[in-house]
Amino acid sequence: MRGSIRAFASFAEVTDMTTAADFSVDDRAPRRDSKFTIARRFVRKNMLGTAGALVVLIMIFMAIFAHVITSYDPTANDFGVMLEAPSPEHFLGTDQFGRDLFTRADGSERRAPLDSGKADTSE
Repeated sequence: MRGSIRAFASFAEVTDMTTAADFSVDDRAPRRDSKFTIARRFVRKNMLGTAGALVVLIMIFMAIFAHVITSYDPTANDFGVMLEAPSPEHFLGTDQFGRDLFTRADGSERRAPLDSGKADTSE
């Protein structure tokens, strides 16, 4: 086979070429940081962005689990509890019509994306 290039070396040739002494510590791949370390570094560098992301995540959580968090109807009037201060029954108190303010704020988060979509398509 004159003029041809050998594509594969035999096993004996490969084992003779490299020994354990040929590798140094610098030849290893660099150590990668864990995902937790990367996240911690991001939080330390970008405190304001992290706080904003946390607020957005809390709002998304509240919008998804609104029916679990509170049991009041945001539009139902209860004139017996008008203008109550915050209490264990009403986290943020009630308004002049007796509606639970926490439920109304939580309900508005759920409707806000739908309302913004309507505003974009109206002419």
